[in-house]
Amino acid sequence: MAANVIKAGHSLWGFDVSPQAMARMEKLGGKRCSSAREASEGRDAVLISLTTPAVVEQVVLGPEGILSAVAVPAMIIDLSSGLPSVSVRLAAAARERGSDLVDAPVSGGPDGAEKGTLTVMVGGAKETYDRALPLLQSIGKNIFHIGDVGSGNAMKMVNQILCGVHMVAATEALILGAKAGIDARTMYDVIMVSSGYSRTFQNRVAQLMTGNTDPVFTVDLMLKDLNLATEYAHEMGVPMLVLNITKQIYHAAKASGLGSKDFSTVATLLEGLVGVEIRE
Repeated sequence: MAANVIKAGHSLWGFDVSPQAMARMEKLGGKRCSSAREASEGRDAVLISLTTPAVVEQVVLGPEGILSAVAVPAMIIDLSSGLPSVSVRLAAAARERGSDLVDAPVSGGPDGAEKGTLTVMVGGAKETYDRALPLLQSIGKNIFHIGDVGSGNAMKMVNQILCGVHMVAATEALILGAKAGIDARTMYDVIMVSSGYSRTFQNRVAQLMTGNTDPVFTVDLMLKDLNLATEYAHEMGVPMLVLNITKQIYHAAKASGLGSKDFSTVATLLEGLVGVEIRE
């Protein structure tokens, strides 16, 4: 994403806890900073992409955080996947300092980030969205204004619930077919032109069939997103029966040592129980 912001002609100051990430940014033409505060000082906009709501809060509100700058940035664009309630709280804190915040989680994985074709789901005031749009267009192709602050993260939860459930459902169905002796490639080709199709099926089952467990989106990250969705559903008073069952399967995958593998590897749990593999 940083690469595409620079390619779009913007000047970039950056900070990351990873020295490797900082080195890659510098090679692209970005300027290295020693803290989130330094990277944010007096900027037109700050984009953050972080792992958990707790880390987002630390980076925005901490002593070396974005809002500790003497001249706070005009706008904060939070690309992380988090809790709507946290986004609302941070947006209020930003307003007190004279800054605006939108939550703008993304979907599309590393490939979409590299190509600048991410889907971006934005929650915030319309005028702030309009100001953020030129920057967001440098990283994404499908950009949606969902509603007020927090609604972007709520929309991302809807997406992640479907993504996580689709993978588990595909695994169960394909295991049954494999047990019946149907070739994995045949099942894939049939489903791709039938009503059982989903993007998760297309991308993750294709990866699973090759035996490739290299992480595009890890079990740990999927479990984090499903935990956030469960927490939000509890806040909203919405029962999530299928989500909670699905979440336990990802918990089992993590407990089996698969946390750092791609989330498609939840299939190996059922493969082990049944004694078949979904492979070409």
